[in-house]
Amino acid sequence: MEKLRKHVAELETRAAEAALIAGLATDPAARVKYTRLAQELSQAIDGLRMEAPDRQFLILQAEKYRGIAAETTDRSMQAQLQALAAAFEAKAQQA
Repeated sequence: MEKLRKHVAELETRAAEAALIAGLATDPAARVKYTRLAQELSQAIDGLRMEAPDRQFLILQAEKYRGIAAETTDRSMQAQLQALAAAFEAKAQQA
């Protein structure tokens, strides 16, 4: 459980960073990209915090984040999104 809390805290940091970058971006495409990322991470955080998560919801979230990871060219972001997908899969196994 502590590992999950730590992961959620890291995601909160990443979501805040993405929102900040979106707010400071002068390139419209970057602004949209980072706004979307901040929103996606916020949704992921909410899903990980669920008291009694629905297994199917968690599996769909894992697939969603694997898809987003495949679409991005930023290697660091890909790794983070893959880790997020793995966290959803792990939580689904526990549900």
